[in-house]
Amino acid sequence: MEYKISRTATCIFVAPSHDRAMGRAKKAHAYQINLIPEKEGGYTVLVPSLQGCVSYGETVEDATRNAAEAIELHLENLAAHKLPIPDHI
Repeated sequence: MEYKISRTATCIFVAPSHDRAMGRAKKAHAYQINLIPEKEGGYTVLVPSLQGCVSYGETVEDATRNAAEAIELHLENLAAHKLPIPDHI
């Protein structure tokens, strides 16, 4: 399926690192989000660097805020399972 992306933005988060050499150090991560307008209104948000991280919002502002929360929860889940945290934009 092909999507028409109306906007992209970057969200930056600070998440715990799992690198044993770094211990419990925190690292900033930046992720591109793609806002896709929906026919029925609102925006679906995809985070290309975080497979399965999807959100939605009625407005661009809501979609961006919801994406930030989705990314934060996704990163917490990766950390809880000691999986690598992608740091690509």
